[in-house]
Amino acid sequence: MTTKTTQRVSRGTDDPFYQLMQVSGSSVLKLFGLSQEEADQYQFKAVILKDKSLKPDVEGRPYLENTQGRVFIESQGYLDKFIRHRLLAEVFWSCRQEKYTGPVWACIIYTQQEYQEKAESLTRFRDSKNCQLADCIHEIVLTAYTEAQLLQIDPQLVILVPLTITDPTQVKLWEKATEWKTTVKQAFPEEKQAAALNVLGLFILHQFRHITAEEVLAMLNFDWMETRAGQQTFEKGRQTGLLDGLQQGMQQGELKNAREMLLEALAERFDQLTGPWVQQIQAIDQVVILKHLFKQAWRCQTVEEFEAVLARVRNTGNGTLASVS
Repeated sequence: MTTKTTQRVSRGTDDPFYQLMQVSGSSVLKLFGLSQEEADQYQFKAVILKDKSLKPDVEGRPYLENTQGRVFIESQGYLDKFIRHRLLAEVFWSCRQEKYTGPVWACIIYTQQEYQEKAESLTRFRDSKNCQLADCIHEIVLTAYTEAQLLQIDPQLVILVPLTITDPTQVKLWEKATEWKTTVKQAFPEEKQAAALNVLGLFILHQFRHITAEEVLAMLNFDWMETRAGQQTFEKGRQTGLLDGLQQGMQQGELKNAREMLLEALAERFDQLTGPWVQQIQAIDQVVILKHLFKQAWRCQTVEEFEAVLARVRNTGNGTLASVS
């Protein structure tokens, strides 16, 4: 990882899927047809296979001894022609390594239909008449589901709803994010809500490439950076100079970047950027106030609401955050 300020937060799906399995693995197993009772018997962990560069995204092991066996799951958020070969290699090597001879479920979750269609078939054997490898992997494509279908299977699957969206430009993301957050609050126990919102935020970032991590935080009204997962993800890479400016300090043009970030948010949110707004924002010399206004730019439903917030800042003489909240 370089040290330039133009680095971005990783937007892949491997880490978020593993976090999802930790916070709600049973709901994902229900996508593959397991009952709630069956799914609840599994715990999940990532497994590094010794002496080989093979690493399944998730391996499920049952809490109790039963006939269900192990579950290997690959999440596929990019094109990998040999994903099926890689998954089976992981299964076979893991079983050999641990001398496991019980039942196995091998599963792939594709985020797009294209990734499934371009995955190479396993039936490459010379005499494949009796070869059953082609039928041994359970596969689903998230874009084949609607939000309603996922929630019917399990409300906790709301975390995956952003990945079902095929045209992100047609989605009123602010409104949908508010709905998803409400469902998370209803579906998850309080002790898991922060982790669930974190994973939801990661999937929003993956699917909506035009937004920043800061915007997702504002949408979910959730301090992502207070969570361990959020801190780890942020450390893998930083956002554009705008977000970096809010994090790095005055020496990197913090105020300038914060102002630019707020002005861009206003232009995107309200399709307009008036001269008075620009003048008033340029006069603000506290980053904490600019960050507060940035969040309000996404939370306010109308131009008038935001102007009222901006007026409070002006009338308090660019005071403390408490005075304008």
